[in-house]
Amino acid sequence: MNSILAPLRVWLAVSLLWLPGITKAAFFFDRDIEYIDVNLDEVGNNFNRNITVRFKTVCELSGCNPVGRGQDYRFGVSSQDEGEGRGKPSLNRDGLSTFLRRVRFQSETGRKYTIYSNGWNNWSSLFEAPEKVARERTITFELRLKKSGLTNLKPGQYRSVYLIGLDDEQTQYHDTLEIRIRKKANRTAKISNLKDVSLSQGSTGNYDARTMSFCVYVSDGGKYLLRANGGHTDHNNEFNLSQGSRRLPYQIDFRSNRASWQTGIKPGAGVTGTGSNKENCGGKDNAEVRVTLKKQPSDGGRYQDTVTLTVTPS
Repeated sequence: MNSILAPLRVWLAVSLLWLPGITKAAFFFDRDIEYIDVNLDEVGNNFNRNITVRFKTVCELSGCNPVGRGQDYRFGVSSQDEGEGRGKPSLNRDGLSTFLRRVRFQSETGRKYTIYSNGWNNWSSLFEAPEKVARERTITFELRLKKSGLTNLKPGQYRSVYLIGLDDEQTQYHDTLEIRIRKKANRTAKISNLKDVSLSQGSTGNYDARTMSFCVYVSDGGKYLLRANGGHTDHNNEFNLSQGSRRLPYQIDFRSNRASWQTGIKPGAGVTGTGSNKENCGGKDNAEVRVTLKKQPSDGGRYQDTVTLTVTPS
C-alpha cells in the first residue's frame, strides 16, 4: 500500500497589538533636582528666574507607538513631591504663595501657559507631540519669586516647588522635577594689617612718597571694591593733610597683587582688586596704597589726616 504524504501547511496569524500598559512617557532628563541660587541683595521685591528642562516625547520603548498617534502632554506645579508612575496626581499648593507668585511656560508653537498664579494652580491645557518615535524636546519655565518669602532662609537653605510632567494618554504616566530656590551664601570681605604712613624729607629736602601694604580677604577669593575717604576732603574733591586751618593736598594710588598702579583715586570712588581666600592672606599682603604730596609744605609743623579704607565684594 502506497502512502501519499501530503505536505502540512500551517498558517500562523500574528497580530501586532499596541499595549498602552507597557509604554512609559520619559520626561525629565539627567536630574531629579534643579537649583536656582539667589543673591537677595541683588533683587527687588518680585523677580524672575528661568530654568530650561529637557524631556522626551512619546515613550522610552522603541516602536511602542506603531500607529503613529501623537501623545498629549501637560505640566503642573505642586508643593509636594509627586514622584513618578501611573495616574494623574492632584496638585497641592500649600505654602507656595509665601515665595512664589507665578509659573508659566511657552510651547514650541508659541502658545503661553500659566500653571501657577498667586495661590492658584492647575494643569496646563493639552499640547500634542505627534512624533512616532521618542524625540528630545526643551521647554523654558519662568518663575516669578517673592523676596519676602526667602529672606528668613540661612545661606544654603532653600524652598522647593515641584514641576510635574504628565503623559495624558491612556497611561497617564507622570514624572517629577524638584526645583529648589536656594539662598546664595553671602560673600564677605575684610581688610587687615593697616599701618600709619609717615612722610619724611629726602636728600633734596622734599618729602618722598611712601607705600603701605595690607591684606584684603574675600571669602571666595574673588573681586572686591575699595574706597578711600579722608578727613579733610576739599571742594576740589582732593585729599588734604591738615594743620589747624592750613591744608596740604596729597594723592593716593592703589594696586592689587603688584599689578599696575591705579593712580590718583578720588575720595569715595571705587577701585577694584582681587582678594585672598585666606583671612590673613597667608602672611603675605596682597594690596598697597602709595601716598604722595602734591605740594611741598612752606613751613614746619605736623600735618596729618585720617583715611578710612573700606572693601566690599564685587
